[in-house]
Amino acid sequence: MLRLNGFRAWISVDHKPLEAYNIEIDAHQNIATCWVPSTAGKAFSVTWQDLARVRTLATSGRVTADGVSCGGKVIPPIGVRKSSKARRSGIRTGPTSVRPFTFGKLDLTDDDRYLDKGPAHALGEITLSIHSVSIEGLTEPHARSVPTDDEGIVHERAKKATSHRVKWGDEVKYHRRCSTVVRDLARAPVVTFVFKYRPLDILKATGIVPKSAKRLPRRELKRPREDVVTSDDEVKSLVLEDNPRPRTRRLKRIKLERSLKRESPPIKREVIDLT
Repeated sequence: MLRLNGFRAWISVDHKPLEAYNIEIDAHQNIATCWVPSTAGKAFSVTWQDLARVRTLATSGRVTADGVSCGGKVIPPIGVRKSSKARRSGIRTGPTSVRPFTFGKLDLTDDDRYLDKGPAHALGEITLSIHSVSIEGLTEPHARSVPTDDEGIVHERAKKATSHRVKWGDEVKYHRRCSTVVRDLARAPVVTFVFKYRPLDILKATGIVPKSAKRLPRRELKRPREDVVTSDDEVKSLVLEDNPRPRTRRLKRIKLERSLKRESPPIKREVIDLT
């Protein structure tokens, strides 16, 4: 899970957030970056949350997968709707249809005609940019064109040491909802979250994920007190210390010095669809 400038964001598979590794924060550019493991055939979603108690401006979160714009969602100011969270799980292909985000195997070719095709520089990256906006009105749902299988083929010299890419699952029915027309209030986004994904074996082979890394049991991941906002990137390391009892160890959590000021728990608001 990434956190910066009063927002947090994560990638979920099977309704569970993926572990984030090698988190990097660029406070000057307002960019947070991490690595997440991908599994071919698994659908995923991008979720983000505004942590502010008081929101006077709307924000628009926009998702890009492998350089393909996938639409987004709007979180309105407090008093308009009921959720401070937004989630994007696919690309809209019609007024009542969506194709889900899915991790898939990379299709490679040695045909030089594909050397300059597609945004290979963005391959292996899921990006969420959040902008301050004003809401101008509503419009009919906007369908987006999905890259064809042929457009998804990548030249083997441009594969960026990965064997996965984002693909689009079978079309599913989706409730009809109006899209929101917005106007950006600034050129630069408030924050940008970049999730670089690779198969777990590649992340281990490159040292991004320790080969012996294991998740903590859920009982170790205690919920923070309501008056303190914490996140996964505040935990610097887990140190094993010898216990006086033989063959027994305990986990000690060491937290980074907080660079962000404390915030109160968010009030949930419902999001408006932006496609």
